[in-house]
Amino acid sequence: MKRTFILTAMAAVLLSACGGSDSKDTSVPPIDKEAAPLESQYLGQWYLADSPGEAFISLGKEAMVLYQWTETGCFQADPYTYLQSYGDGFNARHIDGSDTTYSALELIDENTLEITQEGETLQFWKDEQFYMDTEGCDNKTITVQLELAEIPRQLKINRAATDDHYVELRMGLELDINHDGMASVGDLDMLIQHVKRPDNAEAFIDYEDLAAHVWHIGFSLFRDGDEPVKVITRSRFEGSIELTGNTLTLTFNQQHHPLLSWLDEQTPIRASTMLYYPEPQTESVWNGAIDGPWNWSSDLHHDNLPDEGYQAIDYLRTQRDPEGDQEGESRWVDILAVDVRLD
Repeated sequence: MKRTFILTAMAAVLLSACGGSDSKDTSVPPIDKEAAPLESQYLGQWYLADSPGEAFISLGKEAMVLYQWTETGCFQADPYTYLQSYGDGFNARHIDGSDTTYSALELIDENTLEITQEGETLQFWKDEQFYMDTEGCDNKTITVQLELAEIPRQLKINRAATDDHYVELRMGLELDINHDGMASVGDLDMLIQHVKRPDNAEAFIDYEDLAAHVWHIGFSLFRDGDEPVKVITRSRFEGSIELTGNTLTLTFNQQHHPLLSWLDEQTPIRASTMLYYPEPQTESVWNGAIDGPWNWSSDLHHDNLPDEGYQAIDYLRTQRDPEGDQEGESRWVDILAVDVRLD
């Protein structure tokens, strides 16, 4: 059955809430429409005007996601990528392979968007506080084991040499949920990340005391020009972190974000690590560590598996990466292996 994002994916409750209109049928783009990226005024998060808190749409340049509150008390998510966009409209394909018809966008004012498809129009309002803090509908456990060449027992954070708001550490898994081969709306990260905050004092911290979250791709509320600024917005749910030897184990649940319901063995993934350590000190302050800042000269250290692009999840085997192929000198980011389980 063909899926249309307004008439089907958002379900009958949305039509009953808003109803149809006498708008012109826009199932195909007008013949004078040329292919063009979606215009910046349409990008961002919008919620259904007649059902605030129950239905959202997140529009990006390459992809979009629909979120709908279900009767069972959770959110379901439907990710789409654009087959073609026309500046103020698009044709899209759902992750399950079904296509939509042409959808026309019209900005009534800066906070009101109308989307028309097959003669039906729904009105959405700008959502400046979009924050996915509601449970997804599935409940499987996702375990990511990341083996590195070396992991110190503690990490020094909020270093004076690091500018405020810079990411000091980032480790985890990038998920190309919508299968479009890039980081776009509809994709997720499951990772540890620490940002230098203003006025925070330098401190040594155990890895287990850092935070692990699921993050989704969104847009900044403050844009300059036509290019969107991609940001990561975290869920309020926190995963667990365990350190054993040189292996970090991150454990999440599909309830942590609705888009995790689409995670399967076909999902393209990439393991990634990053350490930003400007002005590395020379003293040996990590007892028993083989590697450390005394061995480094670079500010930035990072590694990916695979080195470029993504690869499908293989739940049956560990995926390995050559030792010493990281950028920068730090062995703390050098990925040796990644193992993903969905139970």
